[in-house]
Amino acid sequence: MPKLELADPSFVDEAPVTINVGRTLHASPEAVWAALTDNESWTEWFPNMKRCDTTSSDPNGIGSTRTVKVGGLVADEQFIFWDRPKDWGFSIVKTNLPLATKMIERVQLESTGGTTNVRYSASFTPHLLTKPIVSLVKMQIMKSWEDGLVGLAQHIE
Repeated sequence: MPKLELADPSFVDEAPVTINVGRTLHASPEAVWAALTDNESWTEWFPNMKRCDTTSSDPNGIGSTRTVKVGGLVADEQFIFWDRPKDWGFSIVKTNLPLATKMIERVQLESTGGTTNVRYSASFTPHLLTKPIVSLVKMQIMKSWEDGLVGLAQHIE
């Protein structure tokens, strides 16, 4: 599988491509956080998620790792954001497809009374092979996360 450069949190501000998707959920940040950090439940609510396996001895916190399979994509992820219950995210460190050379996915939670604003973002440097189709890749990631947030809402509300 192609390796990607491990991104640190500052990459969010300098990435050449950024995607943002948001949704308000009728749940507390703690309920949303519990679903995000329960790797095994992702196959229940995230469309096309075929597998989501913890790969580190401690599944919680910065430095923990997991492997996911979404459709035909397999990715190894290392967590670089972990501020319970408001900031969760990872750097993708390896994939089976040459989509990016560096990539972060992040979910930020903001309590708004009885609801939680959920903001997903992806920041990446497209792989040379992906550059000609970067707009298509962006649309696919956005659609995947829009559907994922709908599934998350149904899972926890």
